Parts: sequence; C-alpha cells; structure tokens
Amino acid sequence: MVRQKCTMEVNQNKILFKKANYQWLISGLVLLVFGYWLMWGGKAQSINIFNYEVFSTVKLTIAPIVVIIGYLLVFVAILKQ
Repeated sequence: MVRQKCTMEVNQNKILFKKANYQWLISGLVLLVFGYWLMWGGKAQSINIFNYEVFSTVKLTIAPIVVIIGYLLVFVAILKQ
C-alpha cells in the first residue's frame, strides 16, 4: 500500500478582506466609539447630590441603538465576502 503525503499549500500573498470589508469594519468601529462616547458622563459631583443627567434620552435610548448598529456593521464586515 502506497501512502501519499498530504501537503497543504499556504498562500502568503492572499488578502483576508477586500476594500469594502475594511470600509464596513472602520465605519462600524467609528459608530461603536461614537455610541460609547454618547453613554459617557453623568457622574455626580458629590455623593449627596443626585445627577439627573444619567436618565437622559441620549444615554438610555440613542447611544445603545448606535452601539448595536456599530456591532452589526462589524459583524457584516467580517462575514461579507
């Protein structure tokens, strides 16, 4: 019985993603940074003083939606061929 050696050729010059994938990835990362920046802040100056900025519409509604859209864009960029 003759055994053949299995050899796997690795192409060193193959680019993992295309230009469009990198554009989707960068736009998703920018949206993620922007969404987290919108959530940032709202810290109270003192323990005895409550800051109502924590309950703003931007921090509770808009920022999480922007972050989810950013994660979806990154997901699409990775899976798109």
